[in-house]
Amino acid sequence: MSIPTPSETIWSIESLDYNLPLGLTPPNGQVTAITWSAELTENVASGVVPKVARTYGTVQLGAVTPGNYTPYAQITELQCDLWLKAALGTEKKENIENDLVSVLSNLVNPKEAAGIPWSITMDIPSEENG
Repeated sequence: MSIPTPSETIWSIESLDYNLPLGLTPPNGQVTAITWSAELTENVASGVVPKVARTYGTVQLGAVTPGNYTPYAQITELQCDLWLKAALGTEKKENIENDLVSVLSNLVNPKEAAGIPWSITMDIPSEENG
């Protein structure tokens, strides 16, 4: 098992907010916000269930110029991905990816736990084994 690099984060477009009615000129059908998710999955051997770190959010998009407008029906997933990354900016995107690495590292190699000692569902390592 190993922790993937931040660049292995999988970004997904979950939904778009857009203006009605749909049309061929802004603001008709203009996308105003993108709801996204990002996840990083532990690299494991075949047959082993991997741990996954996930996060999600929404970014607002600015106004478009008529010459830079794409009608809603012609928008592609790739185009939305480019809009998302531009709206987040390089620094925020990298921070999200680095945070996912940190969360996944803590899931794979936890440093803390929570529970109650009398719970039969809790696996407590013996003090001799650390």
